[in-house]
Amino acid sequence: MARLRTKQMENTSAANYGQECTTCFFSSHCNVIYFIISDPTAMPRDIRATLLHGIYPVRILVSWTPVNVTKLNLKCDPRTTDYTYGVYYEDAENVSGYNISTLSSSTNVTIADGTLSQCTEYLISVGIKNAVGRVNMNSPVTVRTDSG
Repeated sequence: MARLRTKQMENTSAANYGQECTTCFFSSHCNVIYFIISDPTAMPRDIRATLLHGIYPVRILVSWTPVNVTKLNLKCDPRTTDYTYGVYYEDAENVSGYNISTLSSSTNVTIADGTLSQCTEYLISVGIKNAVGRVNMNSPVTVRTDSG
């Protein structure tokens, strides 16, 4: 029977969220839609990963505590607060990464697209993605699928 071990990694510092914000005035060449979470505490919290029953295909349920993103949390594009959650996972050894997008009302997603393998360590992050695909991610959770 397969097992799953998880370990929360160190939190990212507030400096990781400090992306430069540029605005353009009087320029027709500026198609600027910037997206910055100005408050690192506005990121999804309590990320959990659970191995679902069965050996093949490997499936992991990723869940999180949602956040309330408001215009106060967004910088540079105050016109909208439209967002989705983005789940990013990668093989810690081969560094092959994958993305899954979910609705802003979601609190979980199942990774079951055939890309997961037994006896492999994965780094899983959940972030907030705006309408043009800009993402701010939280610290990853380390997940190892074991065969024994």
